[in-house]
Amino acid sequence: MRGTALGVGLLLATCVATVAAARGNAGLSSGTPLRFVWIDGSALKVAGKTYVWCGKWDDGAAVRTLRIQQSSPFSPPWWFLEIRLTLARRGRKVAFPALTGRTGTMFVAYPRKRLEASADSERSRGSITILGDVSCRPGSPVRLSIRAKLASEEAGGPSIRVSGTFVGKVGTAAAPGVNP
Repeated sequence: MRGTALGVGLLLATCVATVAAARGNAGLSSGTPLRFVWIDGSALKVAGKTYVWCGKWDDGAAVRTLRIQQSSPFSPPWWFLEIRLTLARRGRKVAFPALTGRTGTMFVAYPRKRLEASADSERSRGSITILGDVSCRPGSPVRLSIRAKLASEEAGGPSIRVSGTFVGKVGTAAAPGVNP
């Protein structure tokens, strides 16, 4: 009986460790999702896996970047956030809009609702605050606080508010549909 209980306990511990390792490799978020709200106050629900990884800046520039993406252009709505790794230190705040240089940015899209909002728009306001030092080592924690209004990239298009704390772990896989 004791051997059976020990075997079941070992099997359970192995399953938990395997799931944890798989989540770390995928870079899936372990925290509560960010809150996306249209200007009229109604919620924009974004579903799908969240990926966290280090790579180049979105335009392919060789800038070491922490990248976070939930869902994808193939399955909208979706969003991504990126911040230059050298800036990802505890207490650092990156303000929007960041119109020059590659510091930090965020983008939210939902083509069916004409939403393409970006922190790079001149009318965007807000910031990302780094809550703990970020490392690109797989399994490393990522904690960011976001409070922003992301303005449309197109004249007359809708804007969106984003708020909350993102908690996740750095994985080894880039999100589908992006340049790593």
